[in-house]
Amino acid sequence: MKNSTSVHSITDWSSNGTIDMKESTGKTKTALLLDKDYQVIAFGNEAWNKHQSPNNNDANKWLLFHRFKMNLYGLKQLHSINGASVSTETVFVSALKYCKQKAMQYLTQNNLTVNENRIQWAITVPAIWDEKAKGQMKQWAQQ
Repeated sequence: MKNSTSVHSITDWSSNGTIDMKESTGKTKTALLLDKDYQVIAFGNEAWNKHQSPNNNDANKWLLFHRFKMNLYGLKQLHSINGASVSTETVFVSALKYCKQKAMQYLTQNNLTVNENRIQWAITVPAIWDEKAKGQMKQWAQQ
C-alpha cells in the first residue's frame, strides 16, 4: 500500500464476495454457521439469515452458534442452537479464520497489495474477560 498507515473497515461479511457494503442492520451479529465437518458456511447476519430461511432444507444438518463471544469466559464446549456440542476453540478459530479470509479477499478485490506480515490485526474482547481468556483468544488468533 502506498500509505502504510491505511485503515480499511469491512462492514459486510457475506459469502457472496461483496464485502464493501454497509449492512443495513448496523452491527454484525456474532453468529457462525458451520456444516457437519465444521467448515464455515456463513458468518454474521448472513449466518443467522441462512439458518432461519424458510427455503433452507439443510438447517437441521448445520450448526449455528449465536452470541458466542461471551462464552470464551470459562467454557470448553459451546452448544449450537440445535444442541450440538463443539469445542470453544473450533468455533472461535473458525470465526477468526473466516474474518481473515474475507479481509484478504477485500484487499485483493480492491487491488491493494500488502505484505500479510505487515498487517496489524485488532481484536477487541469483552472487558470482563480475565487474562487467561484474553491469552486464549490471542493464541487462537495466531492460528
